[in-house]
Amino acid sequence: MFYLYDKLNMEQLLLIQEDNINCNYNFKKS
Repeated sequence: MFYLYDKLNMEQLLLIQEDNINCNYNFKKS
C-alpha cells in the first residue's frame, strides 16, 4: 500500500516538475 502511494506521489511530482520546466521555458522564450 505504501509503495503504491509512493509511486503515485512520484509520478505527480514528475508531472509538476515537467509543468514547471515548460512554464519556465515559455517564460524565457517570450
